[in-house]
Amino acid sequence: MKPIHTILTLMIVSLSACIGLDLNEISEDLIYSPELAIPIGKIDAQFISINQLPIELPDTPEPLTFTKNDTVFFELAENVESPKQIVRVILKINSTNSFPAGIRIQMAYEDFDGSFIDLTQDHPIYLSPVEVNLEGNIINTNVQVTEFELSKEQIDGLLSVGRIIFMSTFEDFILDQTTQQKLQKYSVKISSGARVLLRVDSKEV
Repeated sequence: MKPIHTILTLMIVSLSACIGLDLNEISEDLIYSPELAIPIGKIDAQFISINQLPIELPDTPEPLTFTKNDTVFFELAENVESPKQIVRVILKINSTNSFPAGIRIQMAYEDFDGSFIDLTQDHPIYLSPVEVNLEGNIINTNVQVTEFELSKEQIDGLLSVGRIIFMSTFEDFILDQTTQQKLQKYSVKISSGARVLLRVDSKEV
């Protein structure tokens, strides 16, 4: 018995005891709509030295744009008894930019044919560059919370995969002597989770 079934069974028994109902008289057609909060993962995109930057550095200083990919393991199917119970899935992405570059964040999964399916395509995430002082120290951080509902096709896709890919694109990063010395102080933090609304028939408990 999965956790959701155990919880629903306990709820029915407890409710019946409190109000004096006979379990045998309860209709078998009761429908429950529990909502699960499922963590997906956390990402901390940070570079200790310029050798870790995923780009070949130019000979002369110029604005740099590059992408860093991070993978977290997440199986939506493992958190529900049956895909048919899923009514909707809402993703929530918390992003914090502490990097002197514009940051575009994409959340995707890899399909069976090797193509990336961008879950955030219709909900673009962009964080403006943070300000730094003359010593390269961060003056402020930029925070953004993005929340949106997945389509049926996206839910079906997530049910068939076991990992999520976060793609952080750093735009127009000026790498000079000051920012190079402070590089390990800069970061982009991402945390995400899913709210899954279910429709559970009491006959399935």
